[in-house]
Amino acid sequence: MTNSRDLVPPLVRSVTHRFESAAELERYNRGELPGLFMYSRYENPTVDAAEKQLAQLQGTEQGCLFASGMAAATTAILANLGQGDEVLAARNIYGGVHKFLAHVAPKWGLSARLVDSSALSDPRSLKPNTRLVYFETPVNPTLRLVDAEPIVRAARAQGALTIVDSTFGPPGVQKLNELGVDLVMHSVTKYLNGHSDVLGGVVLGSQEHIEPIRMLRRVLGNNMDPAPAWELMRGLQTLDVRLARQQATAHALAEKLAKDKRVSAVSHPGLATHPDHTLAKKQMRGFGAMVTFTVPGGLPAASRVFDALQLIARAASLGSVESLCSLPVISSHAALSKEELAAAGVDAGMVRISVGLESEDALWADLDRALAKAAV
Repeated sequence: MTNSRDLVPPLVRSVTHRFESAAELERYNRGELPGLFMYSRYENPTVDAAEKQLAQLQGTEQGCLFASGMAAATTAILANLGQGDEVLAARNIYGGVHKFLAHVAPKWGLSARLVDSSALSDPRSLKPNTRLVYFETPVNPTLRLVDAEPIVRAARAQGALTIVDSTFGPPGVQKLNELGVDLVMHSVTKYLNGHSDVLGGVVLGSQEHIEPIRMLRRVLGNNMDPAPAWELMRGLQTLDVRLARQQATAHALAEKLAKDKRVSAVSHPGLATHPDHTLAKKQMRGFGAMVTFTVPGGLPAASRVFDALQLIARAASLGSVESLCSLPVISSHAALSKEELAAAGVDAGMVRISVGLESEDALWADLDRALAKAAV
């Protein structure tokens, strides 16, 4: 790349890069020329710029971008485990990671034990071969919180690393690395990009902990393409202003839903009635922009609410400028049995809302109209 003073970081699409000489290539291979690039599966100038921005936002030394959130999570796990090693994980984690740990990792000689999140901080839960402790907070879709500090203490006493999926709590809402969590994972598809047009994931942490993940990414080839990395950087420019509006609206809607007799339960960490409200005030810098509520009548009633929405989009994912609605039992948690749903605290009548940038009045009018359908 030539030296430039571009206001907007350039999108570098070249897959390969020139070297002036064999001596320069040898110096690059020894790590003596960090400003040079060789091949996009190894690193790319645009992806590198996005990683630096994300690390700065999170307050970590480095970041490592991937083609999806699942690629980020699974690579971070694999980079820190060998045959016979164990990952201790909360039961109520993202379904894709749950499936990977329960059904894929054991085929490779890796042990995965899924427990209630409250057990992660109990030193008796960790075995001599426990190398990783994996959890997420806030939890999807119940929006319950997991206390990170005692988990970090227990893991460190055993010599295990901690990984947190902080997708529901982007930088600005929570920075669990400041509480000692070793690796923070985000699906950048969600709040960090914020426009429903980028698929990706990132793992953030110290250079010591990121380097093995980066090396495995080279081997697996699941790195992010420069085009979505460029679009991600554009989304990051408005992250703070988006979050401020989204969180304020989400809190207002949660308060209205909590007073609505057509709703049997509401979950939002900002509500004083939320079981983890005190922890939220301690562990988070905001309360997030997700609201989950339950209507009496199970899935049929929730489906009537879902089908009646006009402004809020019936769509998967979250964290975008558009408000989105999903029904957990037939979307994110569709593969779980009744027993597993009960253990995860997921009710068939649950409705999950990701609050976007529409006005509070317009969103409430849409919810009010849809809730009227639930009792029909």
